[in-house]
Amino acid sequence: MSEREQHPVAGPSTGVEPDALPIRQIAGWVLALLAVVGALTVALWQYFDAVSQREVVAQDLSQVPPALPELRARDRQLLTHYEVVDAARGRFRVPISRAIELLAAQPALIAPLEVAATPAPEPSAPPRPTPPPAPPQATR
Repeated sequence: MSEREQHPVAGPSTGVEPDALPIRQIAGWVLALLAVVGALTVALWQYFDAVSQREVVAQDLSQVPPALPELRARDRQLLTHYEVVDAARGRFRVPISRAIELLAAQPALIAPLEVAATPAPEPSAPPRPTPPPAPPQATR
């Protein structure tokens, strides 16, 4: 037995299963599968989110709040009719179109009605010094 017996090399042609698993090939397939599943998940998530938002907006716009016609009628009444607000103080409501005409004709009407009663200090007078704060009282 001087001659060593040669064993066949593992491979597809010999019909012998290899001893080591192709780890890199398996890892590559797993990573590719995870990437495809992740991309599909993100794409479906975005699609269904956009569809659901579109339905919510369409649903919200199709419903008219029950108080809206009353509110619009009240606003129309306030903006287009004359009304006494406070007769004692001389306050009246006029239609908006008439108010615009009046203000365009007399811009001085926009000036404030009441001016603060505090007189401005004279420029030559020095400012009055503020007194120092009182020391805190001791409590017993």
